[in-house]
Amino acid sequence: RRWSTPKMAQEMRAMLDQLMGTERDVPLEHRTGRERTYTDDIVCKYYLCGLDITCFKNTRSDGDVARWVPAQSFTKLRDDDVKAAFQALSDEAKAKLGYERDTKAVLDNLVRDCDRRVERGLARARVERE
Repeated sequence: RRWSTPKMAQEMRAMLDQLMGTERDVPLEHRTGRERTYTDDIVCKYYLCGLDITCFKNTRSDGDVARWVPAQSFTKLRDDDVKAAFQALSDEAKAKLGYERDTKAVLDNLVRDCDRRVERGLARARVERE
């Protein structure tokens, strides 16, 4: 798979945002100093729930993840401080947001895809043995 220049630029921008903050290009006198929260659109909701979707890169499950996770999620912010703030919420507050429900749906789909892959491999092995 070849990397396109816009995609590379977008990923580099996301890394710079994570390292230096999204206001890195804003003059000092115009910066708001506002910190990110778990409800911001730029934050990866799956990471908040403990699933780092980038860990599947260059694996057999890479295509499966891309099928079940929106493409823009791969470049979203993964911040441990924001994750800690999310984890500190009560179970009721987390349930209202629905991030864990969405993450569970993705994980269920990934497990189902892996199970199918294993079944196909077992079936192939049975045929080869016969």
